Formats: sequence, C-alpha cells, structure tokens
Amino acid sequence: MVRVAIADDHPVVRDGLGLLMDMLPDVELVGVAATGLEIVALADAREIDVILMDLRMPKLGGVEAIRKIRARHPDIKVVVLTTYADDVAEIADAYEAGASIS
Repeated sequence: MVRVAIADDHPVVRDGLGLLMDMLPDVELVGVAATGLEIVALADAREIDVILMDLRMPKLGGVEAIRKIRARHPDIKVVVLTTYADDVAEIADAYEAGASIS
C-alpha cells in the first residue's frame, strides 16, 4: 500500500486528486493540505510515501515546503504537479530541493 498526501491550494484540484487516489486499489490517501505549512505539518505527523505537491501555495511555497520535508523525511518522495511549465526557475528549484517533476 502506497500512502499518499496531496498539497494544493485549490479545493477542486485537491478534491479531484483525492477522488482519483481513492479509486486506486493500492493507494491510501492519508491527508490533504491547502498550504505549504500544512503539508510540512502533515509530513511530520503521518507516515507518507508520496506527496503530490503544488508549487504555488500560500503561507509557504512548494519549493520551501519540499526542502523542509526532504530534510526531515528523506524517504518521502515528492512529485510536483504544476500547470506553470513556463516557470523554469521554480521548477528547477523544486527539482534541486528533491522533487520529481510531472
């Protein structure tokens, strides 16, 4: 069983991804977060294998959240989901922070 968390500030995206995760037989959705601070706290509180991470979130951006999570929990995989493909610098920063890019 893969334990997944979702971090996105848009409720429709969070809910949609959550529904998709719930449909997968080998995936357990262990939490959702609307801010970077929330996903860092969730990573500290729950056992998570993979985080689906938005880059642009309030209170703590996705790149900084990735840095904090990977420093504390190096085994958590972070997959970046973004529609801002033209923001090469932010995507590169996320990759350097330890994320996978999707």
